[in-house]
Amino acid sequence: MAVIKDKTLSGPTDLDGNTFENIAFDKAQLFYSGGQPPIFTNCAFNEVSFEFRGQAHNTLNFLRSIAPESTGMQVVLHGLMPELKT
Repeated sequence: MAVIKDKTLSGPTDLDGNTFENIAFDKAQLFYSGGQPPIFTNCAFNEVSFEFRGQAHNTLNFLRSIAPESTGMQVVLHGLMPELKT
């Protein structure tokens, strides 16, 4: 979609499909709905909130549901996202 460069953004901001370069997000509400993942390069985040909507919200809820150790699914979760292993 759009390439957004060299700005300070505040307020509501849709992330889907956008590329953000050298952006200062200041008191922004960031929304992701499950479309093409955004790309962030050299960005700063100050007092931001994230809201996952639609299919992104459903996917996040699924990942949360398999995260507890009691589910026995942590190996699956870590297989999907090995960067989460500590």
